[in-house]
Amino acid sequence: MNACLMTLISFLGQLQIHQKLDPPKVLPLVLPIEADKFIEGQWVEVIYTAQPNGEAIHVEPGERVWQVQDDMVLMLGATGSPLPRSVTTRAVAFVWIENDQGRWGPISIYPRRDTLTLTSQADEITSQLKAGVPGLDAVYLTQVAHYLAGNLASLDVLGDSYSVTGNGTVINANGDWVGGRLIPNIPGNSVFVGKDAGLNDDGTLNNCTAVGSSALKENISGSTNVAFGLNALKNSTTGQDNTALGTYSLLLNMTGSYNTAVGRGAMYNNTTGSHNTAAGDGASQFTTTGVSNSAFGKNALEDNITGHRNSALGTNSGTQTDDLSNTTALGYFARTTADDQVRIGNASVNSIGGQVAWSTLSDGRFKTEISENVPGLSFILGLRPVTYQVDTEGLNRFLGVKDEFPQSKSRSMNVETGFIAQDVQRAAQSLGFNFNGIDEPSNTQTPFALRYAMFVVPLTRAIQEQQAEIDQLKAELHALRDGS
Repeated sequence: MNACLMTLISFLGQLQIHQKLDPPKVLPLVLPIEADKFIEGQWVEVIYTAQPNGEAIHVEPGERVWQVQDDMVLMLGATGSPLPRSVTTRAVAFVWIENDQGRWGPISIYPRRDTLTLTSQADEITSQLKAGVPGLDAVYLTQVAHYLAGNLASLDVLGDSYSVTGNGTVINANGDWVGGRLIPNIPGNSVFVGKDAGLNDDGTLNNCTAVGSSALKENISGSTNVAFGLNALKNSTTGQDNTALGTYSLLLNMTGSYNTAVGRGAMYNNTTGSHNTAAGDGASQFTTTGVSNSAFGKNALEDNITGHRNSALGTNSGTQTDDLSNTTALGYFARTTADDQVRIGNASVNSIGGQVAWSTLSDGRFKTEISENVPGLSFILGLRPVTYQVDTEGLNRFLGVKDEFPQSKSRSMNVETGFIAQDVQRAAQSLGFNFNGIDEPSNTQTPFALRYAMFVVPLTRAIQEQQAEIDQLKAELHALRDGS
């Protein structure tokens, strides 16, 4: 008989010492069904009825099958919830046994005759075990009884509630069983706690940990996975080194590996994508095959499906479409609309700054095909400086941004100064000037933008051209004066 079961039975016996309750009882049941129906360590649900096909009077959601010598045995009331008086006071009752393979019963039990009353005396437990499980070796039963009696000292008493060392509180102050299912390690250094957690694990050296109903349920040979929460990593079969913390996190993952999902529904739809990180309610929830994405914040990267190497930080930040790559979005509702793009903030942001100016890499060792063909005055004189107001609501509609907390309309009334990108484009095109100060959209979802720092170069050229004209005029003036 497994040591975990013995500890739990002895724990129930301790109740009569520390609390004036009816002595706890368990009922050994040698299964009359063919041995190949059950295996050691299998978990079953037990339904108790007063009549063979009557209504349930008690249900134990989790009882473990034990192999005692050549018999398969259930220790009713030991690993599920304590047997109530509605069962223990009956002369005869019936049980139905259910698991994923089927339902068996009814099996007759005789609680009034066969239940064991747990005590701290080994001799008393031995005699009851002999009666409850007849035909077993007396020496073996004596060893079991002494183990049960000797391990009462391992229990911790916490006021009127009780806990088992390493497993936490299992019976609360009301005398109710709150310990849930305590499933021991299975072969392969894995630990599964919860209904159907790790149900299909093949028992090889997988080193997995799953806590929660159906967590890692479909895992077969995936290794070093960690899943905490209802249905976390439920459908993963061979993926490895995944971490899912939160209800439904990485729910549909199958073979994806090296993913980390933290939060309810984080990376919910991922199937084969790997090396992704998502933290936040619904973060990266629609990504399926994308690789090396990072999403932090509620619904961050929510529109990405197959894109790779995207980074998003902030609620609803991320890509505007489902297949972009190498983008970065920083801030609430910051959205990228094309590959290789960085966006900081949303349309309502009116100040971005820092202690020092932005640096652009400009190392001559890495510049080739250098030409001094930048137009100056001809380009600058073709520009149209204007003042304007930004229609932030219209821009948000264009970008598909649905703000959860809309800003005041007065923000779009701020007066700005600058250029119109399309005007700058026309001025450059009229001169055949391939001006990199214009951030032209690569698709219909992207608005025009300007890189104002780039205007320094043609402005410098314009000043140089003006200075050359000034120097020439000065020389001509001096010549006129000398000639006079």
